[in-house]
Amino acid sequence: MEGARPDTFLRGSRIRLRPLELDDLPRYAELFSDPEVNLSYGGLGVPDSLLKLQRRYDSGEFDATDRKLHFVVEAGGEIIGQVSLKNDENLPSRAVTFGIMIGAGYLGQGYGTKASVLLLNYAFGILGYHKVNLDLFEYNVRAQTMYEKLGFVHEGRRRENHWSRGRFWDDILMGITAEEWWAKHGPPRQPETRGERG
Repeated sequence: MEGARPDTFLRGSRIRLRPLELDDLPRYAELFSDPEVNLSYGGLGVPDSLLKLQRRYDSGEFDATDRKLHFVVEAGGEIIGQVSLKNDENLPSRAVTFGIMIGAGYLGQGYGTKASVLLLNYAFGILGYHKVNLDLFEYNVRAQTMYEKLGFVHEGRRRENHWSRGRFWDDILMGITAEEWWAKHGPPRQPETRGERG
């Protein structure tokens, strides 16, 4: 296996998670410029310009803090997506919101599942979160299937809450507790982090 980049945060057998760097922005913009990808995740179908991404980067939106983590997903040395954990509510609640986007050319190859497992093992095993929540649009069937496979449970719907493609769609609310996660994925284990080889 090729050596890990110095900024690699977590790595698995086929992917690595690491912070977004300034020189990644052109690739990041290219990856998510596909209108279908943009629409699938609640955008307007209009990609972010490089200048807008630069402003977001400069404002610290992609910085790691105790309330948010945002990482790019790398496979074969190339950025193929991003994952995030966000706590906008109350840190003592030990609940966090999970998000993931994988570029159009990399869907259906298992990268989303591997990236999710890597980050959620960290969320439950290292950060000590008790609950991970997420929401998605009902038309994103691929994502819903992956979340169900990971063990997420349907918890509710916000009916006709999102307009896209000529009609209103429901938001689907899902979640998983630490106990449910470990029951499905095995006992907590130390994740591979920077500097380790495997």
